[in-house]
Amino acid sequence: ELAKRITKPLLIDSKGLTAFFEDLEILRNRKGATILLPRLEEMSSITSQSRTEIDEHIVDITQVTAAHLNSIIVLKGTPSLIALPDRRVFINRNRISGIAPINSSAVLTNTIAGIYFQEVPLDEAVRHGVFICGLAGELTLQAKSDGGITTENILDYLPLAHKMFREGLSQEMEDPTIGIHPI
Repeated sequence: ELAKRITKPLLIDSKGLTAFFEDLEILRNRKGATILLPRLEEMSSITSQSRTEIDEHIVDITQVTAAHLNSIIVLKGTPSLIALPDRRVFINRNRISGIAPINSSAVLTNTIAGIYFQEVPLDEAVRHGVFICGLAGELTLQAKSDGGITTENILDYLPLAHKMFREGLSQEMEDPTIGIHPI
């Protein structure tokens, strides 16, 4: 009921999505923008398709689902996809997406919200937030080669990642496997 009445953008992480599985029309009919952050498991529940089917047609399914639900979808994984209701899809190739700690979703949620509150258009705030969190993860991976990455480690590198994003990436970070690319 509350989701129906909120007219501001609503960002729903993978755990929060479970509340809508019984009635996805609530999301589709919202007056405000909706951003969904599912993992593959939640995407399977949203679409009623198997994880294998989604893997095989990940771009098409994410694109159609974003349009159908009139929502921005950030399908978390490696790579992560960002699908907009107008059917544009972007890919974030940061490696961290698939190996991030399970509770790092809060980092992504808060990063997107923080960027949006700086009066950045919502679709850009989502893309920038996904990229910056991924970049913070990449920096963490470079610093912690043992692979023992925690949410706190990612948070430690978030300010640097945000600074690098604002100032432009250095030459060594300009890698075609890192970043957001339109499909």
